Amino acid sequence: MGSPQDTQSSGAEESRAATPGPHTYGDAEKVGLNYAGTSPPRNVLLLGFNAGSSYDDSIFGNNQHRTGDVDFLFGPNLSVHRDGRLLRLALSYQPYFRIYRRVSEPNAVDQTLGLDAAYQATSRLSFRARASAFYTTGLFQPGQNGEFVPGLGSPSSLNNTLFTPTTRELTWNSRIDASYQAGAHDSVGLFVGDSRLDFTQQVSSAGNLQNMEERQAGLLYEHRLSPHTTVGTNYLFENIRFGLDSRTLVHSAFVSYAQQLSRSLTLSVFGGPQYSRLHEVVIFPVGPFRFQVPIFQAGWSWALGATLAKRLDKTALQLTAQRQVSNGGGFIGAVVGLSVGASVRRQLLGRWDALWSGGYAKSTSVASEFSASDFQSETAGFGLERALTEKLSFRVGYDFLRQRATGQSALFASFDRDLWSAQLTYRFHQIALGR
Repeated sequence: MGSPQDTQSSGAEESRAATPGPHTYGDAEKVGLNYAGTSPPRNVLLLGFNAGSSYDDSIFGNNQHRTGDVDFLFGPNLSVHRDGRLLRLALSYQPYFRIYRRVSEPNAVDQTLGLDAAYQATSRLSFRARASAFYTTGLFQPGQNGEFVPGLGSPSSLNNTLFTPTTRELTWNSRIDASYQAGAHDSVGLFVGDSRLDFTQQVSSAGNLQNMEERQAGLLYEHRLSPHTTVGTNYLFENIRFGLDSRTLVHSAFVSYAQQLSRSLTLSVFGGPQYSRLHEVVIFPVGPFRFQVPIFQAGWSWALGATLAKRLDKTALQLTAQRQVSNGGGFIGAVVGLSVGASVRRQLLGRWDALWSGGYAKSTSVASEFSASDFQSETAGFGLERALTEKLSFRVGYDFLRQRATGQSALFASFDRDLWSAQLTYRFHQIALGR
């Protein structure tokens, strides 16, 4: 089972279509916990089946009326990886049924889809398209097959430090890149992106979840100082829409630096100013009347972030810290978010792998005093994985989430959840694809 701090392994480093070496901030690559020297299968089609069960002590994400229950989850999965001379394609699709033992209301058929395609048009010009879609209910979901499709990371993804209560939702992230290798050490890139969060049972009144859309465009420049050192600049434009009456425009200029400190250790840092301009409509009830008042607000803030990754033959470690303006995850239009996180993967005796993760985040709304909200969350997770046979693997885990909110979202955005889970994954067919 997945968790808010996703502890599933990912083949992010293998999916880069650019020149070797460390990459600076802005390419939205989602880095995972890979051991040194590992890579996903290539030119294959994999068919598998997942089955599992879990106990969630608050299936509706409501501290006032806590309801715990056991669920049963099962469904097939399909993964394709194809490397050609000019075209590289990775696809992952996983539908699954979730059935609760006592409560039938949250029973559902959930689906996840991931796509990563790259095309080398000329020796200097390349294009890449990435997308992921999740049609799910609930916070804790099985991890998408990140071995093939890592997904999109910051800055081209929805805010993963804000957690909504259990509700049916469609999450969509997409990005298209065009990259030009201007010289042996210089590259320039343009990108556009779109992220959406749609709730199927949307309530339009203030203080409830609202549909959200974020559109992005940006310009990237990278210069490789040496085979182990890269510097870059990044301009990012974001248009964040929340519900019908809130819109935030964000302009960001980042400078970034990436250094491969040793064969196993990589450091990446970035920073720069961000300018935000908010336009929202605030409703003031006066007796039987409701008055709509437009509010405009603008301000500057600083973005900073760093990632430290270490990969050995039997250990993978990742530390992250970040502060920047982001979307409000369905609670509010935009927030200034501060987050720190750590994740570790360690190979144990007897073909077991252990995974630990933990994170802390604090988000303050970019909003007028009439609609301000603050959020704070802590997450933790632990898992054990083992390959029982060449095709069959087993995982048990525990995940914890605590979130608190103040302001208009205080009631339904504050909750605690614990999840204990077990899952079997069986790859029953593998077809080799010719180059």
